[in-house]
Amino acid sequence: MLLRLDVEHPIQFEIIQTQGKMPEGRFSHSMDLVVGLNSLVIYGGIGQNYKFLDDFWIFQLHLWEWMKVNCKHQHENLNLNKFEHSSCVFGSQIFIFGGISNQNYCDCFLYSVESDSCENQKQNKADDYGEKSVRNVDKSIGKVNNNQKKNFRIKRFSNHI
Repeated sequence: MLLRLDVEHPIQFEIIQTQGKMPEGRFSHSMDLVVGLNSLVIYGGIGQNYKFLDDFWIFQLHLWEWMKVNCKHQHENLNLNKFEHSSCVFGSQIFIFGGISNQNYCDCFLYSVESDSCENQKQNKADDYGEKSVRNVDKSIGKVNNNQKKNFRIKRFSNHI
């Protein structure tokens, strides 16, 4: 379901009818407005049954249409399963920083909306930064199954933390 907020009139939400298959519900994802392409881009997060997501979705604002994007990887070891990451737009490119994943920690990767490609800026193993196993994941993201508890880690951004 997509809602639109009208800020010029008394605050009210309106359900928007969209075209195309919608992305599954999620949290701890990112969403960026790419002004030049009049589109919103949604990436990653945690989906149903606490599955780590690695998908890109584009919502074209002028068409009210959803599109799932199959990002072309420049590096086969680029881990795109991320949540609680940050992102910013520069032109038609989205920089994705940090976040938590179940494999390697990626400092930064670049997604180009126009060319539909992902490029790794720097990839390191989580051990290169230090890591802390999370014993009580429920406080962070709610109830998680046992398989995910085994793989869930919090990564440090620097050794100063």
